[in-house]
Amino acid sequence: AVVSTQSTGIRILLHGDSFIYHQIRKIVGMTIAVLRNVAPADHLKKSFSKERTDVPLAPGLGLVLDEVRMTRYNKKFGEDGIHKPLVWEPYEEKVTEFKMNHILSVIHKKEKAESTMFQWLQTLKKHTFYTGDVLPSILMGGGDQKSETNEKSTEEQTEKQTEKQAEKQTEKQAGIENKTEEEVSVTDQTEKESDGNGEHYVSRLKESIHDAQSFD
Repeated sequence: AVVSTQSTGIRILLHGDSFIYHQIRKIVGMTIAVLRNVAPADHLKKSFSKERTDVPLAPGLGLVLDEVRMTRYNKKFGEDGIHKPLVWEPYEEKVTEFKMNHILSVIHKKEKAESTMFQWLQTLKKHTFYTGDVLPSILMGGGDQKSETNEKSTEEQTEKQTEKQAEKQTEKQAGIENKTEEEVSVTDQTEKESDGNGEHYVSRLKESIHDAQSFD
């Protein structure tokens, strides 16, 4: 257990050469689910199989790199008479003080303000803890409905886009027809004006010839 001036918690210490993505959070999540009798006891063993398995992912709040041990380095160089071993024991008191004041205190404040772990614990009962190649909905009754809603929403958006494109095409076609009619009307009017100007010119020419003959 980890005891501070602000809260009491459980410390889970895991040691390994390396860790894969979400490995620690899943180990902790699966352990808590089994200990709280939410997941079947044999599900812990099944989670190590090659089959797809529902494993709760614990919150990342509280996950801290506690210590880096230079075991191989110390074994190879620490006792060669030239190099000194890299160890934390001489600084253990200062390291502990720093963790309590600047790391654990921050975790406590955030957990108290957001109730991250408490809220996550409420979601454990929604897990199906399935095992198999087919991936069902992790949250009971939630996935299929959400998927169906998303599909309907996508179909509606597609229909709306198609209707808008059809309206734009119709408006564009109507605009072209109106423009063509205007051009035809303007052309007809121009031709009429041209015809009128021609007749007027012929009439004036006849008058001029008549005046010239009268003068003679």
